Order: sequence, then structure tokens, then C-alpha cells
Amino acid sequence: MTVLYTNITFPKHGARYIAINDNFDISDRNSMGIDMASIKNWIKELHARDTSREIRVVNKSKGSRGIPLTTNVPYGYMKNPDDPTRWLVDEEAAIVVKYTFKMAMEGRGWAEPDCNAVDQGQGTYSNIL
Repeated sequence: MTVLYTNITFPKHGARYIAINDNFDISDRNSMGIDMASIKNWIKELHARDTSREIRVVNKSKGSRGIPLTTNVPYGYMKNPDDPTRWLVDEEAAIVVKYTFKMAMEGRGWAEPDCNAVDQGQGTYSNIL
């Protein structure tokens, strides 16, 4: 991907790219730094692909074992104090989730509140269900 920028995009827009650590200057086409920069960029690209592949394998393994892939618990759950890799249903939030699901099954969107229930004095999600 870096080659695309150094060989095509930068010259097209008249930009000069200099990498001091790699002894690379785009204006000196006969420099040894250009060859080395190409090799280094190729190795970095392979390393990035390999790392990405390893992360996907680890995440797939965690998912198949039932271990959450995120540190943030979704709404409606809470972390188990005894085992942080397991989630418990948050009973207070579960009422809201069930009500939202009920509205969706009735064909109403999340932005369409149930004003009738609130107007009739029911006012809380537990009373509406």
C-alpha cells in the first residue's frame, strides 16, 4: 500500500516524501534507500496481515468457547462479580429490553414511544409489560 503512495500518489500531486530513518528520498530515484524501503514496506505489510490473521483466530476461538470478545457489557447484562468473562442478566434493564422487543414485534420503531401507557399513569416499563 505504501508503494501506491510513494510511486503514484505523491508524484502525481507534486509531494516529496522523505523517510529519514530509512534513508529514503522520493526525488532520488537511483538511491539504495528506495530498494530498501520497498523491501521494508513489503515486510511490514506481511507482518500486518499475519497479525490480523492471528487476532481473527484468537477471537474465533474465544467466541466458540463462549468467552465475550468485548470488555464493554451490552445493555441488559452486567459482569459476573465472580467470573468477569461471564455476563449476568441485569433484571432492571431486562424489563426495558423486553419492552423494546415487544414494540419491535408489534411493528413499532424504537423512536415511537408508547405515550398512551405513560398518559394513563402507568409510567414505568414494569407496569407496561
